[in-house]
Amino acid sequence: MRLCLHLVDTGCITAEQALNAIRHQMAMRPPIGQLAVEAGLMKMSQVFDVMAHQIDSNRLFGQLAVDLGYITQDQLGNIILKQLDSVPSLASILIKNGSVTPGVVALAEENQRMAFGQSGPSPMPPEPQNIPTMTRKRAVEETVGA
Repeated sequence: MRLCLHLVDTGCITAEQALNAIRHQMAMRPPIGQLAVEAGLMKMSQVFDVMAHQIDSNRLFGQLAVDLGYITQDQLGNIILKQLDSVPSLASILIKNGSVTPGVVALAEENQRMAFGQSGPSPMPPEPQNIPTMTRKRAVEETVGA
């Protein structure tokens, strides 16, 4: 997301192009309930029960599933990580739809690294199983708005 904002700020893409890429990415994201069923963590009847509870509240599916006891907070965290890993990056969407070239993305990434005091290529992100539980929990809380 930060890269996308940088591309808008530097005039490489328009706000509309950024918004379209974000919408495209969100549309490709599989629902939490679907991933929970596929992982064998929930049954479809439980998914429908959570959805029924959502009608009466303004709460996110994952947090309701935890509150109803269908999954644990750690399981939700793993599902969210899987959900995030299952969609292409905003940069790849922008490249694919012709908004930017790979060279523009590489230059923008380098500019961001320099702005944040990093040098050299970006390190690969750790595998989800190597992320400490508290970090995963914090990421989940930020995602679900807890």
